[in-house]
Amino acid sequence: MMSKVFSMNLSYKEKMDTLQNEFKISVSREISEEVLSVCNLSTGVFRKGYDSGISAGEMRKARETAYELQDMGLAAEKIAKAVKVSTDTLQKWFAERGGMPVK
Repeated sequence: MMSKVFSMNLSYKEKMDTLQNEFKISVSREISEEVLSVCNLSTGVFRKGYDSGISAGEMRKARETAYELQDMGLAAEKIAKAVKVSTDTLQKWFAERGGMPVK
């Protein structure tokens, strides 16, 4: 039953129908509100994880682009502007890459 209530694949209505029809639970207003809270919570957790993954991917791509621009001889200030990070972040990335100097 809990796997159905916490399922990301079922809508609120489907969860309510499952509780009533499959598990024969009389759904009070309080239970209905709790199920809705669980639906909202799971959506929020999913959204936070999704956003975090997108952010991490964007930062990884910015780092790769910064390395390419550095290899092309572009100055740190221009690289920072191009990939939209601070020069301090660039210094850190380049140091981690192998201590390559920043122009």
